Order: sequence, then C-alpha cells, then structure tokens
Amino acid sequence: MEALLQNSVIPVLKQGGLVIVFEYTGPNRFQYLSNQLEEANRCLSLLPASMKVRTNNTVKRKIYWPGLLRMVLNDPSEAPCSESILSSLRKRLMPLEEKPVGGAILHMLLKDIAHHFADTSNSEAMKILHTLFQKEDAFYEKTGQSNFWFGVYGQKEFENSRKS
Repeated sequence: MEALLQNSVIPVLKQGGLVIVFEYTGPNRFQYLSNQLEEANRCLSLLPASMKVRTNNTVKRKIYWPGLLRMVLNDPSEAPCSESILSSLRKRLMPLEEKPVGGAILHMLLKDIAHHFADTSNSEAMKILHTLFQKEDAFYEKTGQSNFWFGVYGQKEFENSRKS
C-alpha cells in the first residue's frame, strides 16, 4: 500500500492536490473479528423471518467468516491489504479529514438481504433499519471499529517543498 502511494499516487499529485478516499479498511480479505461476527449475528436475530430471505430465496440464519482460501481463489484482488490503508495514507500523506462510516457489523449483516430495505415507504423496514444503524453506531462507540472510512489527504509539507 505504501509503495502504491509513494510510486503511483504522490508523484501525480499537483501542488495542493488532494487524495479522497472512501474505502473498506477492515480486516484483510473480510476476515472479520469475532466481536464483529457476534454482534452481527445478534442483529440478525432481531430481524423478522421475512427479512432474512436472501436474493436467491435461501434464508440467512447465521453470518460466518468468508473462508480465506475462498476469498483468495474467488478474487485475489479483494481487500488483500485493507488493514494497512489508513496507516499508509497517514504515513505518506497529511490527513485533512477522516471519518469512520461504519460497516463493522452491517456490511456483513445486510449482504444478500439489503433489498428488504429498499422501499423507503415501508415503515416497518425503515424502523428496523434505523435500529440497525443505532446498533452499528453503538458498536463503534464501544469498540472504535469501523470497516469503512472516508478521508481527505493532502501532501505533507516536505512533498510540497520538494516539488517547488
């Protein structure tokens, strides 16, 4: 990640240029932490049976880790070094703004069942979704874990003076 930033991103930034990132920064290859899986499964248990039906008509009964081998074989480019994104950005660039945007539990919880929440006129679904957002926020407040981050980064002073 640092080599990518140093060799491909920083050299093409104009003076005063910004790098804007909205990215998955959670565990590499979606190997979620135990506390994330436990909370996601607690939230899954809150859903009515009708909202656990996946797009392929099977029922989502439990959330599991996606196997590491499966992740590597299916898509070797998917989140191979996601854990190092923030530290690499902070090391090579100057953070101007960073915000956690969640996803530590809802990313895996809503996979294949998010379609149940697409109709914003469905008050029951919106109430449940609001509760899930509150659970995600509470999880972040308790653990500091967010799998997605938004950030705006600028060049460090050294980089700016070197290009002048």
